[in-house]
Order: sequence, then structure tokens, then C-alpha cells
Amino acid sequence: MVTRTRRIGTLCLVLLTSLLIQGCPPSSQQELDQNLKKAIVMKYVHVANVKMFQTQVGGSQSQLVGVNDGSFWALFDICTLDIQGSALTGFNYDASKFFIDAGSTSYSSATPGNVNVSSVVMSSQSAQVLNAVHDAFSLSPATQYFPKQFYPNLRYRIAIFVKENPSGYRGDAMTLKYDGQPQVAAVVQNVSPGNPQFRDFYNAGGSPQIDGICP
Repeated sequence: MVTRTRRIGTLCLVLLTSLLIQGCPPSSQQELDQNLKKAIVMKYVHVANVKMFQTQVGGSQSQLVGVNDGSFWALFDICTLDIQGSALTGFNYDASKFFIDAGSTSYSSATPGNVNVSSVVMSSQSAQVLNAVHDAFSLSPATQYFPKQFYPNLRYRIAIFVKENPSGYRGDAMTLKYDGQPQVAAVVQNVSPGNPQFRDFYNAGGSPQIDGICP
């Protein structure tokens, strides 16, 4: 479970909605204006949920599956990145700051869990598991600095391990969020209302690729 203070663009959206519906006092409008100047918009799609996959681990083929029933890796593609606010000079992208909320629980790439790697139980945070996930799903760089501009064809993939089946989850598209930096109000928007693919098993060397559906 992840517990932390999140600096995402929720404030921007709430203030903007309030301004449009009933008007904001001058102080709120000024705060909205300042947040919009430093807002970053990331458009994404929930691509797939993968229960089990096979790939190279330590030089040999291994199958990886969560120890708990109903666990899976949720895959998302970051389609576009808009860094054009007047108060911005760039953006320090950090894949570890993405998270999803599932009921009362949050999951991120740093949420600990247990993974069965060919009958050997390992932490989802172990180097072997993280490297296997990165290689199997062709994930984005862990960190990267993006100069101020619009990136229309980013297509960066991230994976978040969900260590148990979230209560009430029925395979619909999850909402992806981002812990913004203190100087950045990060707004994440979904670009597709469709549900993600579900893969019981994915062989990184033989199964059909998990294709992104960015526009």
C-alpha cells in the first residue's frame, strides 16, 4: 500500500470546474492561473493486464506470476507529453512516480509484493524481477529529462504490479496518476474508454506482442 502526499493536477481541474460553473474569487482564479502556467498534461491508455509472463531471468527462461491469487501487471502507454506552460523550462520524468488507486489501496512500481519466479519466491522489488519486467514489456527509461515542448508520439510503456485482485475490480480501464514535483502540477488524462487486454500468459519471446493503441 502506498501512503504519501500527492502533488497532481487535481487542484487545477477542481478550480477550473468551479470557475466555469459558479465563478471563483480573485485569489482562487490567481491560483488557477499560476497552476495552469506550470501544468503538464500526460495522455495515456491502459493497454493490458498480464497475470503471468515468461522471459529471461539470470540467463535462463523463467515464468513469473504473483504469489497471491488475482495479482497481475497493469501495463500503460504514455501516449503524449505536453510541457508548454509558460512557467516551465522542462520536466523530470520519473516512471516510479506513476500510481493507480484501487478502492482504498494505491499501487505503484514501488509497492512491495511477492512474485513466484519458476518456483522461487522473490520480492517484486528485487533486481531480477524488475529487470525481467522491463525486458519483457519494453518499458520506458526509469528517468529522463524532457525540455519544454510538446511530444506527440511518446509511447512510453510502464508496468505497475498489483499484488492482489482489487476488491470490486472487473477488468475495466484503471485511472493512472502521477506524483508531481513541487513545481509541477501534473495532469494525467485517459485517451481511450476501452477496457485493457487481459493476458493469462505472455511469452516475451513467442507470444504476439502487446500492442499499444495510442492514437
